[in-house]
Amino acid sequence: MCSRAQLVPLRGPTASGGRYRILKSEKLGEGCYGAVVKATDLITGAMRAWKTVKTSKGDLANSRLEFKIMASMDHPSIIRLYEVVADSKRFCFVMELCEGGDLMNKLAEVGPEFRFPESVSAPVIRQLLCAVHYMQERLITHSDLGSRNVLLVRPGSLEGNKVKIADFGSAKIFDPEKGPQKGDIWSLGLMMRTLVCSSGLSGGKSASSASSPSKAGLAPKATEKPSRPSSSPQPKAAAGARVPSEASTMSSTAEAAAPTK
Repeated sequence: MCSRAQLVPLRGPTASGGRYRILKSEKLGEGCYGAVVKATDLITGAMRAWKTVKTSKGDLANSRLEFKIMASMDHPSIIRLYEVVADSKRFCFVMELCEGGDLMNKLAEVGPEFRFPESVSAPVIRQLLCAVHYMQERLITHSDLGSRNVLLVRPGSLEGNKVKIADFGSAKIFDPEKGPQKGDIWSLGLMMRTLVCSSGLSGGKSASSASSPSKAGLAPKATEKPSRPSSSPQPKAAAGARVPSEASTMSSTAEAAAPTK
């Protein structure tokens, strides 16, 4: 069976045959390294997102890595890459179009004191948790996961909407011997808190803007020790008992969060 990477073409401008009409006036946003606008596939009539990344010698490796990572993934909560049109000066990523804007703007619309009910927040977090679990199984870390990089599929309410993780310009492939990457999990936790408690924690900004517990003001100071009642000592594991690893815990959590068929 062929992989997704073998199905996503990397073409030069001539080979693409002028297939896409670039709608520069319909700007969707800017990612880590480039701008994103709408484009029309002149063969199928489908609307796409067109991300242009200008490349120098130093950036070329980053663009190729982004292409490799995106082409290897096929998940309903991760933005889909259809093809890349490239020359010596730029990489143009042709991607799935999401019309609903990003989660950061959705949070800004409702205001910093608004709290989404759990019935609305839980499906969003479930989709993102499953996507992060999928990436970590493939040794991929997004490294810039936040509300500005979570897109809504359709305009309107967050309730019942589908979300997709986008912008893999900072993504990396990690060493499995070093264990699961905690940054994406931490960012996901911040987004969950923001949705259900209020956006006051991050002021409507990306969860990744508080990239560690200490920056968010949640970690104890170096001189502090976590309090624990003296009458409730920490239980010891029974002899021969297996303490679950972070990876196995995340796996079981993702399986529990996945919707039943």
